[in-house]
Amino acid sequence: MASDLKDSGLKLVGAVSWGFHLCLFYRSQEDLLEILLPYIKAGLKENDQVIWITSEPLPLEKLEKILRKEIPGFDQLRKKGQLELYSTQEWYFPKGIFLVEEVLNRWQEKEKGALERGFSGLRVTGNVSGISVSTWSEIQDYERRVQDTLQNLRMMAICQYDLNKCFKEQVLDIDQHHPLALVKQENKWKKKEDLVLPDILRSFKEKAKLYETLVRSSHAGVLIVDDQFRFKYINDEFCELLGYSVDEVIGKDFRQFLDEESRNLVEERYMLRQKGEKVPPRYEFNVVHKSGEKRRVEIISTVVKDNQGRPQTVAQLLDITEKRRIEKAFVESEAYYRRIFENAHDAILVFEPEKEIILDANIQACRLYGLPRGKLIGRSLQEFSKDIQRGRRYIVKVLKKGHLRNLQTTHRRPDGQEMILEVNAALTSYKGQLAIISIHRDITEKVKINQALEQERAYLNKLFEDTPLGIVMADPRAKVLRVNKEFERLFGYQGEEICGRNIDELIIPSGESKKLKKIYDKLTKGQNVVFEAIRRTKKGKRIEVQITVTPIIIKGESKGFYALYQDITRRKRAARRLKESLKEKTVLLQEIHHRVKNNMQLMASLLRLQALKSQNKEFQEMVEVSQNRIRSMALIHESLYQFKNLARIDFT
Repeated sequence: MASDLKDSGLKLVGAVSWGFHLCLFYRSQEDLLEILLPYIKAGLKENDQVIWITSEPLPLEKLEKILRKEIPGFDQLRKKGQLELYSTQEWYFPKGIFLVEEVLNRWQEKEKGALERGFSGLRVTGNVSGISVSTWSEIQDYERRVQDTLQNLRMMAICQYDLNKCFKEQVLDIDQHHPLALVKQENKWKKKEDLVLPDILRSFKEKAKLYETLVRSSHAGVLIVDDQFRFKYINDEFCELLGYSVDEVIGKDFRQFLDEESRNLVEERYMLRQKGEKVPPRYEFNVVHKSGEKRRVEIISTVVKDNQGRPQTVAQLLDITEKRRIEKAFVESEAYYRRIFENAHDAILVFEPEKEIILDANIQACRLYGLPRGKLIGRSLQEFSKDIQRGRRYIVKVLKKGHLRNLQTTHRRPDGQEMILEVNAALTSYKGQLAIISIHRDITEKVKINQALEQERAYLNKLFEDTPLGIVMADPRAKVLRVNKEFERLFGYQGEEICGRNIDELIIPSGESKKLKKIYDKLTKGQNVVFEAIRRTKKGKRIEVQITVTPIIIKGESKGFYALYQDITRRKRAARRLKESLKEKTVLLQEIHHRVKNNMQLMASLLRLQALKSQNKEFQEMVEVSQNRIRSMALIHESLYQFKNLARIDFT
C-alpha cells in the first residue's frame, strides 16, 4: 500500500495516507456538507478521482445544485470523469439487490480505472444509512470487507451514518470497523478513536459490562470454545442460529453441530490455530440446525488465553445462507441473461454514454455492423451514426428518463451501406460503471415496404376520391365504411353522416329490395355483379344507376364489398326518346312503303295497257324495259323495308 500522504481537507484529521477509512456520524444536511465539501475539494485539488454516493437528506438533484455553486468548473470535472455522483440506490443496488462482493468489485474496478486515466487515486464518500437490507449483519460484513479492501488500494473513504437512524448497538458495530470516526458534540466536531465508550475505559468491570452488552446485542452468533472442542459460552444469536437453547449447547463438542463436509475443514483449522500457526481468520462452512436444515455461516475467529494460559477460540458466526442463495441465484440469473443476450434475434449493444464507446455486443450486433466482436468493442457508436448530434440528444433523454423506446435512426456500416434501425435503450450498470443497453433492429426493408404501401395507398386513395363513379365501401353486413366525393354528390349524403349505417336502407326505394338476395348470394360466392336499378337520393329523388358490386375476399373470408354507382338517368331518358322517335319513323316508313308500292304497281299496269294497245314492236320493247326497271325498284324498296341491316342487302 502506498504510504504517501494526502491532504484530507479536514483540519481535525490533517494529512492521511491511502487506505484512510473514516466514519462520519451526522444529524443534518449541514453536518454532511461541513465535512464532505472540504474533503472532496482537497481530493480534486490533489488530482484524485472523487465519487460521492448520496441519499436523504441530500438527494442527488439537490447535491448537484449545491456542488455546482461550490465547485468551480463543476460540469467540466464531471465531463472528464474526475467527479462522479450517484444515488445510494444506483451505486449499492445496481441490479436490484445489495451484494457485498459486487459492490467491492465495483470499487476495485473504479480504482483501477482512475489510475489508468491518470488520476492519483480514488477518494470516495458514501451514505451507508441509505442502504436498505434485510439484516444489520450485511452492513457489518460490508464495512469489514471495505476496511480490508482499502488496505490494498490507492483509495480512501468516508462512510456516512445518520445518527437519527442508528441504534446504540449499531453505532458500536459501526465503530469497530473504522479506525477513525467524527461526531459533532456541543456544536464542535470531535475525533474519537473508539466510539464504544466516550472516554477511555477506566476499569475492567466497565469493560466487561460493555463487552457483555456488545455480545448480547450483537447480530452475530458469538461463541467461545476451549482446547477440547467444547462450548464455554454462546450468546442468544448463536442459539437462534442453531435452534438450541444455551443448556443444550454449553459443554458439548462443537463438531457435532457441523455437517460431514465441513467437519474436517473446521477441525483442521481449529487445531492449527490452537498451536499458534497462521490460518485464515475468516472462512465459510455449514452448520446443522436442530431441525436438520443446513445453514451456511461465515466465521471470524481468534485465539486468546484463559486465566490458566490455555488457548481458547473466540469467534463470531454470521448466517449467510440467504445471502449465498441470493448470490447463487444472481450468478445463475446473470448466466441466464447472458444466454438471452447472445441468442437474441436483435442486435444488442452496451456502451458508455459519454463518448458512446461500445463495451459489449452480441452476435447479432456483430452481424448487423459487419464486424467481429473484437473490432466492434472499443469503437464509438458515433462512427456509425448518420446524425451524431441527433444521437447525442437521444442519449441525454435516456440519461434523464432512464429509457427510450421505438426510436428510428440511421446508421452506416463500415462498407458505407445505410440501414434504418429501430432502437430501444435503457440505463444499466456494466462492470461497475454507468452504461446504456441498446437494442437495435434493422427495419430498412420494413420501412421501404411501408413507404411503397403508403405510396400505393395514396394512389388508390386518389383514385377512390377522384373517380367519376360514386363508390361505397361496406362491411359484410352492408354497413358503410367509406364513400367518395362522387357518391356524396350523387346521393346528397356526407360520409360522416352515413358511416356505420346500412347502405341498402339508405338508398334503395321500397319494393326494390326483393332483388338483393340474388345479388348477395353471388357476392358470397366471390362473383362480381353488374346490374341497373333505381336508387333514392337523400332528398327522395329517384335516379337510374348502373351498379357494379365487387366482393372483398381475403384468405377465403368475406370482408365486405365495393359498390360503384354510375348515373344513367340521362342515358335512359335519351334511349326512351330515341325509341319513341323510331316508332314514329316506322309508322311513316310503312305508309311511304305502302304508297310507293301501290304507285309502282299502278305504273306497271298502265305501261302494260299501253303496250297492248300499240302494235309497234319497238315501243313494246321499251315498255317492257320500263316495266322491268319498275319491278327492280319495287324489289329494292321491298328489301330496304324488310331488312334491318342494310349492309347485308345483296343488290346484285
